[in-house]
Amino acid sequence: LLARLDQTIVYSPLRLKDLEQITVLHIKELGGLLEKKGVELQSTKGVQQEIARRAFEDDKGARPIRKYVQELLEDPIAHSLVNNELAAGQKVQAKKTAKGITVLPG
Repeated sequence: LLARLDQTIVYSPLRLKDLEQITVLHIKELGGLLEKKGVELQSTKGVQQEIARRAFEDDKGARPIRKYVQELLEDPIAHSLVNNELAAGQKVQAKKTAKGITVLPG
């Protein structure tokens, strides 16, 4: 059963810098998963900033970060792994470009 809440909770909304730090944690988590497959993930600060900026625009706090990491990083990397464009011992690079985020083996 839930106890009654008799207090008001005041919090400050997340700032863009906070979202960038949360994004770094999600990217590190993805990097750890890839390491188990023998693949090294390298991402630029621009990638972190772009994902955080998109989440900040959604005005939903940190919740969209996971979705953007999956959409912009995990999905292209998984596609490369399935199509044998990326194998154990290789690196994958995520970079911010004018068109968004580019993920390339190499």
